[in-house]
Amino acid sequence: MNFAVIADDLTGANDTGVQMARQGLATSVLLELKTGGGKQEAVVFDTDSRSLPPLEAYQKVKDVCLFLGRRGEASSPVIYKKFDSTLRGNIGSELDAVYETLQPDFVVIAPSFPRVGRTLADGIVYVNGMPLHETEMACDPKHPATESAFSAILERQSRYPAALISLEQLRGERAALDELIAGYRQSGIPYLVFDAEREEDLALIASLFPEGPGRPKVVWAGSAGLAGALTGQILRSLREAPEQAGVVLNKSGNKQAASCDNVVYYDTNCVLIVVGSVNPWSRRQLTELVKEDSVSAIVVESDKLLFPSSCEMELNRVRELVTGIISREGKHVALYTSGDPDEVDRVRKLGRASGLSATEVGKRISAALGRVAADIIAECGIRHMVLTGGDTAKQVCRHLSDVEIKLIDEVENGVPLGRTPGESGRYIITKAGAFGSDQVLVRSVKALQKGVT
Repeated sequence: MNFAVIADDLTGANDTGVQMARQGLATSVLLELKTGGGKQEAVVFDTDSRSLPPLEAYQKVKDVCLFLGRRGEASSPVIYKKFDSTLRGNIGSELDAVYETLQPDFVVIAPSFPRVGRTLADGIVYVNGMPLHETEMACDPKHPATESAFSAILERQSRYPAALISLEQLRGERAALDELIAGYRQSGIPYLVFDAEREEDLALIASLFPEGPGRPKVVWAGSAGLAGALTGQILRSLREAPEQAGVVLNKSGNKQAASCDNVVYYDTNCVLIVVGSVNPWSRRQLTELVKEDSVSAIVVESDKLLFPSSCEMELNRVRELVTGIISREGKHVALYTSGDPDEVDRVRKLGRASGLSATEVGKRISAALGRVAADIIAECGIRHMVLTGGDTAKQVCRHLSDVEIKLIDEVENGVPLGRTPGESGRYIITKAGAFGSDQVLVRSVKALQKGVT
């Protein structure tokens, strides 16, 4: 293992790991800490900690750091702490876990992912040019974005000081930037947050901290954007001066990246699409998908999933309906809960009246979706899935007892394709709620049928 990524949910784990797979590295996502990944050059650990209380999230990340320290390999992997580009989750406590356990000189932080419209300028997170708290992310039922200043998140969630490197400083004279960073090291400031608006900015950040005597020890953190730039920088360093790159890759590190064209198409070629995210982006994508004649759309009644008796009845109804459609008509099926804001609010209020928090309501819904999807997949022999929303994706995999996903390629920026191990492995496309074009679900189904077009 030469690269280790610690991610807080499954879709984020996949969209970060695929940045490495696309550059030729054998990359797996592990859903459990001690399973698989042994021969992979890059391993992504999904701690599933985004919605946990901060102390529990801290411990989950610490456990992975300790696990990496016990591996006893000749060289230490490059470690990358993945967090959400729209600042959901326990960013501060998880960064603290990495810093306190691994004790680097710096945690180098860049939240930007320019290829999907996420940038940081003057410490403010923008989504497609709009401050984060003014976007639809402000209406997220579990993690509403109430502010756009990354420093405010860190100040509230972390115990350690951070310094912001502006675009002007990053793009300015290298000697001045090196002097600035040296000053922060001398002052004991552990977190360096970098503005970035372009892919070139991320590449520059990735080049600032080469390994060597007297150089600062660094752990990296951010979204999938910096992960891709860092992988590219290290691979270039290996080609130019392998003895100074800090890692030793297997032979596959130089091979051509995998491709969606490598997908095997089974006789049972129905695709099951499960949309658990209520993000408006996902709902627009679902609207485009259900226009396709080859797709049947089945809504799952969210309110009935909150309580055991009604949940069983609803899952039985959905299971019988979907298996009938697949067996009789051979159509793809899109399984989803209502994303209407009024309905989402009604279900949350129903849960609150029964003593359930918004997080607990979400967990019950995603667990039920995962269970019924897994039952349908097993009964119908489905080998192709599209899963939207990290909680939903994790629950589907959990109910299928899938503990590893080997990453292959992207259907679109930040929308990865992977495969579970074994001869009968399943192909899985995962998508974070706010990623992808309006046509991404349509493209995903086509990618699983006949390759990306």
